[in-house]
Amino acid sequence: MDRLPGQDNGVFLYGGQQLLAGKTPYVDFWDHKGPLIFYINALGLLIGSGSRWGVWILEFVFLLSTALGLFRISSERLGFLAGCVIVCIWIYSMKAVGSYYHFRDSNYIETYGLLFNVWAIAVWLRGQEYTDRYAHYLWIGILTGLSLALRPNNIAVQVSILVVELIVGIRSGQSPRTLKRGVYIVSGILMIIAPIVIIFAVKGGLRELYDAVIHYNLVYSQKNYSGESVLNVIQLGLVQLDWLPAIGYVGLLAILAISTFSERQNPAHSKVFRIFLLIGWPMEVLFSAVSGRALLHYYINWTPYVGLLLGETIFTGISWLKRYEANTRFLNLVCFSALVLSLALNRPAINKYLQIAENMVVRRAEIEDDNTIVDFIRDNTYSRDRILVWGNDVWINFLSDRESPSKYSYQYALFMPGYTDSGKVLSFLQDLSRCPPAYIIEPVVDTDEILPLNRERLHRIGSESNLPAGMNKVYEYVNEYYRFVWESGDTLIYEWNGYGDEHLNCQ
Repeated sequence: MDRLPGQDNGVFLYGGQQLLAGKTPYVDFWDHKGPLIFYINALGLLIGSGSRWGVWILEFVFLLSTALGLFRISSERLGFLAGCVIVCIWIYSMKAVGSYYHFRDSNYIETYGLLFNVWAIAVWLRGQEYTDRYAHYLWIGILTGLSLALRPNNIAVQVSILVVELIVGIRSGQSPRTLKRGVYIVSGILMIIAPIVIIFAVKGGLRELYDAVIHYNLVYSQKNYSGESVLNVIQLGLVQLDWLPAIGYVGLLAILAISTFSERQNPAHSKVFRIFLLIGWPMEVLFSAVSGRALLHYYINWTPYVGLLLGETIFTGISWLKRYEANTRFLNLVCFSALVLSLALNRPAINKYLQIAENMVVRRAEIEDDNTIVDFIRDNTYSRDRILVWGNDVWINFLSDRESPSKYSYQYALFMPGYTDSGKVLSFLQDLSRCPPAYIIEPVVDTDEILPLNRERLHRIGSESNLPAGMNKVYEYVNEYYRFVWESGDTLIYEWNGYGDEHLNCQ
């Protein structure tokens, strides 16, 4: 709560800010994530009167609703205690791979997607109880559409549900019913995707949406792609999660095998759910590894499976030992006491939240962390001035409330082989020429994604010859019209040194 926004977080916050200013995603600001993340951020900023803490309030609601969804799935099947334990396992998993602990950051796409995916499972399980009702499958389709609108490869849960439905339908001879369920799911997806397509078509941004969200991501997934990198992605996820999903997966396989060969009486829906878990987690692993990149926040989508796999294994085993039912009240009391104790032990954190709430609601005080660069921009520019941030620290634009001169507010797209071209680069240069930024801010950049703007830094890594087609002209423009004025830490600041006040007349 007392950190500056991070890179992805900053892009989404800036996108939400631009939406509230009447701009169109992909047309006026570029990113390769689905459009829903910008609308979520815009709603959060609206709630927070422009403060990013409104986004955090919204994110907290998503997280709490995800926990309630997991509790519902687990408690209805295995009991109250199991629901509490499985939610706690999920929270532990979120700490192991989530952005909060590792990056002191929030507002990641995967966090919001968890809500849609967990509740898709909950709705599907309820739908299993009604063979001739299909409204549940329409809702699954709607939740699938929302996941797609966040990120195309965010729907492993829903794909797994379809696979299980297909298997069950074929084995039971109920293929027509399965087909009808599939039609309802597709209808639900279209209820979300069709309005998005229509809105962007009306705004003239449909081609840009496809180019950024589909084309770029296809190229991105193939960059540095290899079978070995996929294995590395999977291995890192297992290590970060202490191999818990693999332990739960093996345990559930054993449960399924024992129940099959020992002819234990299990409800049909229990077997179907276990088959879903055994298909769903490998499917999630596959979808996470498709980019060939071992980024921690990709594993957030694994976390519900960690709780569900372990919970199904542990509590099914306990019920077989006939110890669980006899001690239900005692175990529930222990669980409730543990929750109360955890609140007592976290009083400092709770007090901090209460202080923040008081500052925001009662005093209306500013609680953003101070930043030298942001303060410099606010003190030395007008609100209509443009600021170009070189690299992916767009949070500087957001916190200073200064617009970027180009839709490429961060320039990864212009350096992506197979996606960028001279047309995109020259369009970026035209934006700078038409609307010169008052200042250019250059933090240290990730050289796997983009090359430094500063010639000395560029020469140091020996990548002058790797500039994309047309990018030399951008560097020449900056060298001609901007002068270095200040260095704050590792961040370089360049000031407009052109003729006249073109940068003040930008529309």
